[in-house]
Amino acid sequence: MKLRTYLLLTIVLPLIAACGDDVTNHNYPAPPPAEEEKQPQKPPFEEGKWITDAHSMCYFDILPENRYTLYPVWLLQADGVKRAYEDSEFAQEFISDDIRLQLRNPGAGTRITLRMEESPVCHALERSVVVPQDKTDETIYLAFPVKWNVDALLGWHADKMVELTWNLLLDGKEVDHYTQQLNCRSLHTYYGNTELIPTEHAQLIDEVKRYDFGSYPVKDTENYCSLYATPFIMGYVDEHSPLVEKLKEEVTADGYFSTLAGAAYDTPEELLATTAQAFTYLMMKHRVVYTISDSGGPQYVRTIDDIFRNHQGYCMELAIAFASWCLNQGVVATIEFVPGHAVNRIFDNEENAYPVDMTCVASWPHLYQPFATPPTKEDFGQADWLFENVMKISKKNDTEKYEPGRIENPGEYDTIDVIALRHFLPSFNIGDSYAHTRAAWEEEEGLKFKKRRF
Repeated sequence: MKLRTYLLLTIVLPLIAACGDDVTNHNYPAPPPAEEEKQPQKPPFEEGKWITDAHSMCYFDILPENRYTLYPVWLLQADGVKRAYEDSEFAQEFISDDIRLQLRNPGAGTRITLRMEESPVCHALERSVVVPQDKTDETIYLAFPVKWNVDALLGWHADKMVELTWNLLLDGKEVDHYTQQLNCRSLHTYYGNTELIPTEHAQLIDEVKRYDFGSYPVKDTENYCSLYATPFIMGYVDEHSPLVEKLKEEVTADGYFSTLAGAAYDTPEELLATTAQAFTYLMMKHRVVYTISDSGGPQYVRTIDDIFRNHQGYCMELAIAFASWCLNQGVVATIEFVPGHAVNRIFDNEENAYPVDMTCVASWPHLYQPFATPPTKEDFGQADWLFENVMKISKKNDTEKYEPGRIENPGEYDTIDVIALRHFLPSFNIGDSYAHTRAAWEEEEGLKFKKRRF
C-alpha cells in the first residue's frame, strides 16, 4: 500500500507543478511593447537646376573645342582601344565613350538616379549611385555610361545636331530634367592627334604625365606632348570588303598574275608581288589619283571601297587601303605616320621590313597611259616599271629620311600594327556584326565619380 501511494505521488505531483507554473505565468500582464525610436526624416529635395553641364569625353576630354562634339569614330572604338592598351594608365583614364555630367552635390548618403532618354544616337538607360561620405564639394562630376546606338552611328555620314536628355531623381524624387545639345560629326571625321604645347597647356601636360603611358602612343618631348588617336583608324581598315575579293579576281582574270600567294609566299619576290606589285597594278588600272586633304584640322577618312569608287585618295587613305589589301591575304603590314605623311611597311617571316608608299602611284598618273580594256601586255609593262620605281623611292625615303627621324624626332612617328589591333577594333564596314562584336565586349557599367578636369 505504501509503495503504491508513493508511485502515484511521483506521477501526479510533477503534473500539478507544471500546471501551477502555467497558471502562474498567465497571471502576469504582458510588458508593453517598446516604443520604436523615431528616426529624423530628411526633407525631400526641391526641384530645380541640379545638373549644370553635360559634355562629351571624345578625344581625351582635354580641349574645350571638343567638349560639345560627338565623334562616332571615337564612340564606337573607345572601349576596344582601352582593351588593346590595358597596360596604359593613361588610356584607362583618358579614353572613354561616356558623357561627363556636372551636378550640385545633394549630400553624402543621397541616392542619385539618372534616367537617360532615347535619342537618335543612343538608347534609353537608367543608372544609380549613392554619394559617398568623402564627397563634400559643392559640385560633383559623374561619368554616365551611355548606351550608344551602334547601328545609327555606323550610318552617321553627315554632321547633325542631337539632343541628349536626362531625368534626375534624388532619393527617388524627380528633381531635374536636363537637355544638352551636341554636334555629332560624320563617322568619317577623324583627328590624328591632340598636340599640347608647354607654353599654352602646361597644366594639361602636367596632368597627363601623372599617368603611365604604357604602350599607348603618347609622345612627350620638351617642345610638345602629342596624344595620338592613330589606333582609332582601325575602323576604316576593311579587309573583308567584297571589293577586295573582286580586285583580287581582277588581277588574275586580267592575266597580270596567275595567282596571288598571300601569306603562303615562298620568296620575298612573291611577297612583294602579292602585295605591293598587285596593288600598284590595280591603282593604275582604276586610275586612283592623289587628292589633297587639309591636315590642319579633322580629316575626312574613306575606306578602300570609296577610294576605288571615287578614283582618288590621300596618303592616309591610301595607306589604310593598302593595309586592308595585305590583311585580307594574311600578310603582316603596318601603317606608319611620319611627319606630314602616312606610309606602309610589310614584313616577311623573318621580320624583314619592306617600305611601301602607295602615294607615289597616285601622284604619278602623268607617267603612264590609261590602261586599255582589257589591259594589254604593254599595260602590264607599265605596271612593272612603276612598281619598281615605287619600291626604290619608298626604300630611299625610309633609309634617308624616316630611319634618322625615328631616332632624332621619335615624337613625330607612330606605327600601327593592324593585325595586332584587329582583335580589339573591328572594321566599321562589317555591318550588323559590328554591333554584336561590340556587345560581346561591353560590361554592365554604373555611374562613376570623376574628379574635376581642368
